[in-house]
Amino acid sequence: EYEADLSRLRGSKYVQSGIGNSYAEIRAHLKNGRKVLFSGTPCQVQGLIGYLNKKTYKNLILVDFVCHGVPSELVWDAYLDYERKRNKHDITEVQFRSKRYGYQNSTMKIRAGGRDIFGSNRTNAFLKMFFSHIAFRESCYSCPAKTVGRISDFTIFDSWNGCAVLGEKDDDKGYTNVIVQSSKADYLINQLAQYLTIKDVKLDDIIPKTGGMVKNSPTRNPNREEFLEEVITKGFAAAIDHFLRIRKKDHVIEKVKFHTRRIRVIRKMSKIKRKLLRKQ
Repeated sequence: EYEADLSRLRGSKYVQSGIGNSYAEIRAHLKNGRKVLFSGTPCQVQGLIGYLNKKTYKNLILVDFVCHGVPSELVWDAYLDYERKRNKHDITEVQFRSKRYGYQNSTMKIRAGGRDIFGSNRTNAFLKMFFSHIAFRESCYSCPAKTVGRISDFTIFDSWNGCAVLGEKDDDKGYTNVIVQSSKADYLINQLAQYLTIKDVKLDDIIPKTGGMVKNSPTRNPNREEFLEEVITKGFAAAIDHFLRIRKKDHVIEKVKFHTRRIRVIRKMSKIKRKLLRKQ
């Protein structure tokens, strides 16, 4: 009954999901013998285990991810209001990690009034705020879940340098790192092997090059309290302008990046076309 909504689980989300009644629903499903896959931040997974008061269920699969940090919900709501006012339309879609500029570049896409608006962590106010660590929840700066071995079955995270570790040419599509944390996960990954491209690597090779946040909490921004106070008292736009101003040169760099990316794509397509013509 939920298959139509599965696609909504895909993609990065730089806000924490609302748990609502999920834990109670999961417990009810488990008691009825239903299989459940729960995916969330490490602290949400730990919260679920605490709520169930039982570490293992045969029909429960737990997936957490390497979390960068969770911004205040107040800031997220303030950002959406900021974009509504700027674009004079409601925001109907948000994609936190569009691949408009390729896998390696964090790009946010918002849809307002039928128009797609893109911005990197240089020109999008929310991304700039996120990567400055200026609005995370206090607990994120000393997160106890920052460990390799976790209570989840799977831990997933980006593999920025996966191709380099594997000695492959980067195709700008990227890999996903998956840490198999339990015997249940080991069984499942073997069952899925026929559908996936799986390559074994050593954690000691991956973590230093692409998984710094596996063990490390974000560095606390010294202006955090002042920023949040200004969001509350003066609004999101004023706080961004004061602490994280987006300048004209940032937009110029963004445009250059877009055109450079476009030229690369055109050259790549031309190269493919020439190869196909030679084969004819």
